[in-house]
Amino acid sequence: MSVSADNAARIKRDMARTIRDRTAFDEMLAIAIADQVYTHLLEDMQGQRLYFTRSIEERDAAVRRDFDGTNHQAVIEKHDISRATLYRILNRRNGPAHNRGDQS
Repeated sequence: MSVSADNAARIKRDMARTIRDRTAFDEMLAIAIADQVYTHLLEDMQGQRLYFTRSIEERDAAVRRDFDGTNHQAVIEKHDISRATLYRILNRRNGPAHNRGDQS
Protein backbone atom coordinates (compact mmCIF):
# COMPACT_ATOMS: atom_id res chain seq x y z
CA MET A 1 0.00 0.00 0.00
CA SER A 2 1.78 3.12 -1.21
CA VAL A 3 0.54 6.32 0.39
CA SER A 4 1.87 9.84 -0.06
CA ALA A 5 2.75 11.84 3.05
CA ASP A 6 -0.24 14.15 2.45
CA ASN A 7 -2.64 11.22 2.10
CA ALA A 8 -1.17 9.51 5.16
CA ALA A 9 -1.70 12.66 7.24
CA ARG A 10 -5.27 13.03 5.96
CA ILE A 11 -6.11 9.40 6.67
CA LYS A 12 -4.72 9.59 10.22
CA ARG A 13 -6.53 12.89 10.83
CA ASP A 14 -9.84 11.45 9.58
CA MET A 15 -9.38 8.31 11.67
CA ALA A 16 -8.58 10.34 14.80
CA ARG A 17 -11.62 12.56 14.25
CA THR A 18 -13.87 9.53 13.82
CA ILE A 19 -12.48 7.85 16.94
CA ARG A 20 -12.93 11.05 18.94
CA ASP A 21 -16.45 11.69 17.62
CA ARG A 22 -17.70 8.15 18.19
CA THR A 23 -16.13 7.52 21.57
CA ALA A 24 -15.50 9.40 24.79
CA PHE A 25 -11.74 9.52 24.04
CA ASP A 26 -9.97 12.85 24.16
CA GLU A 27 -8.09 14.25 21.17
CA MET A 28 -4.65 13.00 22.19
CA LEU A 29 -5.84 9.43 22.80
CA ALA A 30 -7.77 9.41 19.52
CA ILE A 31 -4.64 10.56 17.65
CA ALA A 32 -2.53 7.87 19.34
CA ILE A 33 -5.05 5.15 18.46
CA ALA A 34 -5.39 6.36 14.86
CA ASP A 35 -1.60 6.34 14.50
CA GLN A 36 -1.36 2.77 15.82
CA VAL A 37 -4.19 1.51 13.59
CA TYR A 38 -2.67 3.22 10.55
CA THR A 39 0.77 1.74 11.28
CA HIS A 40 -0.74 -1.71 11.76
CA LEU A 41 -2.58 -1.48 8.43
CA LEU A 42 0.60 -0.42 6.65
CA GLU A 43 2.54 -3.32 8.13
CA ASP A 44 -0.21 -5.89 7.73
CA MET A 45 -1.38 -4.88 4.26
CA GLN A 46 2.02 -4.32 2.62
CA GLY A 47 1.82 -4.79 -1.12
CA GLN A 48 -1.96 -5.19 -1.08
CA ARG A 49 -4.58 -2.84 -2.39
CA LEU A 50 -6.97 -1.74 0.31
CA TYR A 51 -10.47 -1.16 -1.01
CA PHE A 52 -13.45 -0.07 1.04
CA THR A 53 -16.72 -1.01 -0.54
CA ARG A 54 -20.14 0.38 -0.03
CA SER A 55 -23.41 -1.11 -1.05
CA ILE A 56 -24.22 -1.19 -4.75
CA GLU A 57 -27.29 0.94 -4.05
CA GLU A 58 -25.21 3.61 -2.30
CA ARG A 59 -22.63 3.60 -5.08
CA ASP A 60 -25.28 3.79 -7.80
CA ALA A 61 -27.07 6.66 -6.05
CA ALA A 62 -23.78 8.57 -5.70
CA VAL A 63 -22.96 7.99 -9.39
CA ARG A 64 -26.40 9.28 -10.43
CA ARG A 65 -26.03 12.33 -8.17
CA ASP A 66 -22.62 13.17 -9.61
CA PHE A 67 -23.49 12.59 -13.25
CA ASP A 68 -24.72 15.73 -15.02
CA GLY A 69 -25.07 14.29 -18.51
CA THR A 70 -21.71 15.54 -19.75
CA ASN A 71 -19.11 14.49 -17.16
CA HIS A 72 -18.75 10.80 -18.02
CA GLN A 73 -14.98 10.57 -17.48
CA ALA A 74 -14.98 12.52 -14.22
CA VAL A 75 -17.67 10.26 -12.73
CA ILE A 76 -15.89 7.12 -13.97
CA GLU A 77 -12.65 8.23 -12.31
CA LYS A 78 -14.25 9.47 -9.10
CA HIS A 79 -16.13 6.22 -8.52
CA ASP A 80 -13.46 3.93 -10.01
CA ILE A 81 -15.92 2.27 -12.38
CA SER A 82 -15.81 1.35 -16.04
CA ARG A 83 -17.72 3.17 -18.76
CA ALA A 84 -19.93 0.08 -19.15
CA THR A 85 -20.74 0.15 -15.42
CA LEU A 86 -21.62 3.84 -15.64
CA TYR A 87 -24.10 3.14 -18.43
CA ARG A 88 -25.54 0.13 -16.58
CA ILE A 89 -26.12 2.30 -13.52
CA LEU A 90 -27.75 5.05 -15.57
CA ASN A 91 -29.93 2.57 -17.46
CA ARG A 92 -31.05 0.85 -14.25
CA ARG A 93 -32.64 4.09 -13.12
CA ASN A 94 -35.03 3.90 -16.08
CA GLY A 95 -34.95 0.13 -16.45
CA PRO A 96 -37.55 -2.53 -15.74
CA ALA A 97 -37.54 -2.01 -11.98
CA HIS A 98 -38.81 1.52 -12.50
CA ASN A 99 -41.32 0.67 -15.18
CA ARG A 100 -43.42 -1.72 -13.09
CA GLY A 101 -46.97 -0.92 -12.20
CA ASP A 102 -49.94 0.28 -14.16
CA GLN A 103 -49.31 0.78 -17.83
CA SER A 104 -52.59 2.60 -18.51
